[in-house]
Amino acid sequence: MNSFQNSIPPEALPRTFREAIQVIQLLGIFYLWIDCLCIIQDDFEDWKIESDRMTTVYGNSSLNIAASGANHGGDGLFFTRNQVWQCQFTARNGQGLVLYNVASADLERGSLESMPLTLRGWAVQERILP
Repeated sequence: MNSFQNSIPPEALPRTFREAIQVIQLLGIFYLWIDCLCIIQDDFEDWKIESDRMTTVYGNSSLNIAASGANHGGDGLFFTRNQVWQCQFTARNGQGLVLYNVASADLERGSLESMPLTLRGWAVQERILP
């Protein structure tokens, strides 16, 4: 744990984490929160402290990356999947221009809900709070 606090060698991370790092670097984002790296696993005291902060962590995030279709950290973010229609549009509201995401009903009510990540209870807050 001490050596990981100074530096984590990329080869020590599963594919999903490495790909998430690549995504944020390409987007120019400097910080990344990965629960199992930021919360000491199997340490109830650390979990208690960090779980109280989740509203702040996810509520103030700029971007939430979810490997919804991955069964485990080795699957990665990017893999062959069924094609899903999605688009974005910009509209004006009381605060100025806002970018809205539009997804098919299948994504919202069907395929997304059946993906492995949605079977984990903590993933609900990570989807809703950002």
